[in-house]
Amino acid sequence: MATGPDELLRLARNEFAAGRLARSRELCEEFLGSAPDHPEGLHLRALLALSNGNAAAALSPIQRALRRDAFDPKKHQTHGIVLRALARRGEAGAAFREALRLSPQFAEAHASLALSEMDEGDFTSAARGLDTALRLRPDVYAWCMNLGLCRSRLGDAAAAVEAFQRAARLDARMPEAHNNLGTALLACGRVGEAEASFRHCIALAPGHSHAWTNLGNALRRSQRAREAEAAYRRATQCLPPLAIAWVNLGNALKDADRIDEAMECFAQATELAPDSPEAHLSRAIARLLVGDLARGWEEYRWRLGPPDDSAMRTRFEDAIRTRRPIEILGEQGLGDSLFFLRWVPALRAAGARLAFRGDARLFPLLGHGGWFDEFASEDGAGSDAVGLPAGDLPWLARAIAVAYPPPLPLKASGKALEAARSLLVAAGPPPYVGVAWRAGLPSADGTEHLHKMAPLESLGAAFQRFTGTLVSLQRGAEADELATLSRSTPAPVLDAGPVNSDLDAMLGLLASLDDYVGVSSTNVHLRAGLGLPARILVPLPPEWRYGRAGATSPWFPGFRLYRENRESGWQDAMGALASDLGRAP
Repeated sequence: MATGPDELLRLARNEFAAGRLARSRELCEEFLGSAPDHPEGLHLRALLALSNGNAAAALSPIQRALRRDAFDPKKHQTHGIVLRALARRGEAGAAFREALRLSPQFAEAHASLALSEMDEGDFTSAARGLDTALRLRPDVYAWCMNLGLCRSRLGDAAAAVEAFQRAARLDARMPEAHNNLGTALLACGRVGEAEASFRHCIALAPGHSHAWTNLGNALRRSQRAREAEAAYRRATQCLPPLAIAWVNLGNALKDADRIDEAMECFAQATELAPDSPEAHLSRAIARLLVGDLARGWEEYRWRLGPPDDSAMRTRFEDAIRTRRPIEILGEQGLGDSLFFLRWVPALRAAGARLAFRGDARLFPLLGHGGWFDEFASEDGAGSDAVGLPAGDLPWLARAIAVAYPPPLPLKASGKALEAARSLLVAAGPPPYVGVAWRAGLPSADGTEHLHKMAPLESLGAAFQRFTGTLVSLQRGAEADELATLSRSTPAPVLDAGPVNSDLDAMLGLLASLDDYVGVSSTNVHLRAGLGLPARILVPLPPEWRYGRAGATSPWFPGFRLYRENRESGWQDAMGALASDLGRAP
């Protein structure tokens, strides 16, 4: 008995829904042989081509189908999927929007448009679309995962946790849901829960290299260095090889002062991923830590991504020779900008015309020295000057500057000095010693951050015999922290943390202090610019500017370093600090 066209199409659709694609294709082509322009048959032909991974072959039939039926939202949805697969992103987004115009409650179209917006980097719109899709269909695992990724990219780790938890509830057998959940939990500081999620992922997929390296990150945050190293090593043994696992293992070994082993790991990472900024930057920091400045500065340029072409140095040398302006771009933080600007006098001496574009709070501090011809805020209009990130200054100027140039000289205004002296006199008797015990942010998901912290009770104990006035310069000091400090010393304690909001006022205060004790921070760079001594608490692992060992740093002449010890902790450092403070005038 012959099968009619309508029955052929029905059977072809049923076979497609059942996953029997070859049979569906046979029936579809048989149907289209008798009805070559039928929009439903053409739509099915496009879906079959997509299922076979051949988006190019799907394009013509879906477009022919739409010419005959332009009011079916499902066909516009399929058209968008085809266009997105062909990397025609703008057209894909337009197709999904047309599907939604025709059917505003079309959940799949909301989710597909969100994917298209993620492709364009518009994670805010994508998250909004995925929220809508999930209100319409709450049980789609992939949409929950994509929503979690959007929330992560938007920096909302708590919302990302909720989305990934929802995905894990929908399908607890999917390793990636647990891995992504662990990453979001780690970003929230919920380290124990993150560890459990990574272990759950590994139980489901023992060869999951990302989960192993993420587990290493959680263990490293928990100060379980040996377990972290073991997890990173397991990650390096998984297939396919994962460059970031070698980077993280290298950073863990660097933190343990096993520099040679760390360098081998960074070499492995750059071999696997020659264009990995993380691998090059981590190796750069290790090189700077050990004083290998030439290669360290060369590779430090990777912090912003792959460096520009090899002619970049020539362009800057030509700009110096022709007096074309070079615009120094502030980056990272105020302290880092100040640190890198110490190479500016060498460029100025070589004849460079310089401008500075960055945080406007630095302008008054930098204006008195005559190093810059002009200043521009970060969000100001562009110029025709040759732009140079501040962190590239050591690389550019190393041929014309000494290896360790002194800090850029700074000068407090008369108004700031007068205000600082009034503040100090009202607070208590001299000598006046500034203190700070934490700075920076802890590493979250494996990303390396500068984070420094010294134990407050031990620091306060070093001032037990101090008879002057302690001046807390700690930004955002908590009331219980100040109370702990006050209990540790008979000296009055002034909370000057709010002064941090005004750099000139802080410069005046630092210039008026008799001494400074604290971890490295922006204020340390300000104190260095004033040419005044300081006592720096150096936690483990040491920041590269303070080297691996020793009581001094070539970057900060006149500074005395007090280092946390791998065996005894802070005991020896704080004992030495107390002794030195007792001898201080």
